[in-house]
Amino acid sequence: MQNLPLNNGPLNFAGHISLEQVDQGIRPWRLNFKDLPLYHSPGLIGRASAPSGVRLNVISDTSTLTLSAAHLPYIPDMPAEETLKMDLLVDGKFHQRVTNANTVGQPFDYTFTDIPAGEHRLEVWLDVFHPLQ
Repeated sequence: MQNLPLNNGPLNFAGHISLEQVDQGIRPWRLNFKDLPLYHSPGLIGRASAPSGVRLNVISDTSTLTLSAAHLPYIPDMPAEETLKMDLLVDGKFHQRVTNANTVGQPFDYTFTDIPAGEHRLEVWLDVFHPLQ
């Protein structure tokens, strides 16, 4: 198994406005997180911290891809669903959905398997509703 860095490596984020470096990794934002003091609505900030439309891309010949992530809400008491979901697209086509129980703050591995042989463009679409790191 090869661990890939989230910065300055073959992985790249798409669909975000900004990326915040945090101790546990990276938090994608749909606002510029440096401008958060300009926004007065906790609801807006809470929704902007959810990575709807954000994905992680890599070109690889792997047969298995694992991503570790934790649900860490930026706004306390944000509504949450019971499960976290991530989807994998292979060359732009849906391949697999992986779900985990939503335990706030607990990192989980999302493992996508049975990726076809050969080099492919892999896109992991992050959970739509829950802020992740």
